[in-house]
Amino acid sequence: MATNGHLTTDPRLNGILKSLPEAEYELLSARLRPRRFELGAELAGPNTSRDIVFFPVEGICSVVVTMDNGMSVEVSTVGREGVAGLGNVFGVPITPAYTCQHDLHGFAMVPAELRSIMAVAPQLTSRLAIYAQVQYAEAAQSAACNRLHEAHERLARWLLVLADKAGSDEFEMTHDFIAQMLGSRRPTVSLTARVLQHAGLIDYRRGNIAIIDREGLRASACECYDLIARSYTQLAKATA
Repeated sequence: MATNGHLTTDPRLNGILKSLPEAEYELLSARLRPRRFELGAELAGPNTSRDIVFFPVEGICSVVVTMDNGMSVEVSTVGREGVAGLGNVFGVPITPAYTCQHDLHGFAMVPAELRSIMAVAPQLTSRLAIYAQVQYAEAAQSAACNRLHEAHERLARWLLVLADKAGSDEFEMTHDFIAQMLGSRRPTVSLTARVLQHAGLIDYRRGNIAIIDREGLRASACECYDLIARSYTQLAKATA
């Protein structure tokens, strides 16, 4: 894998780009630009003027909804399996914030250019439509999960989804950040993480969380994890 500084120069590490037939990929490749966003950066959404669509190859960004009182919650995530900022492509006036969970590497392009390519690239259009539906299903499941399930189930589900999309079982993040993503209070997250750690499922030290027992963590998660994972498995098959 070639790199340009810390930026990969291989767009096909992204699942959607990798799945495209060569002719359609070539239409995109000349317009893709490597970009990096740091932790906490908002790469698309109501609080930024960036007009981009972004294909991650390393790292995760959260789709976050923020209320007038400043409280926020994550409704879905985007990793190397997908694309961020699709609302910009279709000119949707109400676009949620895409916030980086940690350093995010990938490829950006101008939404209008992607829109014009979609007109002559049926496989690309189909893959983006399937991905948008899968991401919608994740958002709906997360909304139900955050309302109906216990804190330890939600945290287990969230960590497992994160690991799947990042391709890693270890993350740098604070309890404050996790609380924001889950729409919980920090003391609740701290207590829940401690319970999972004492059970030998995760290890948490100085802002670093590692999954130690994946199957055990899966057993502690609610059914939402399996439903979300199944959706992304179907996405992978549909775009193979």
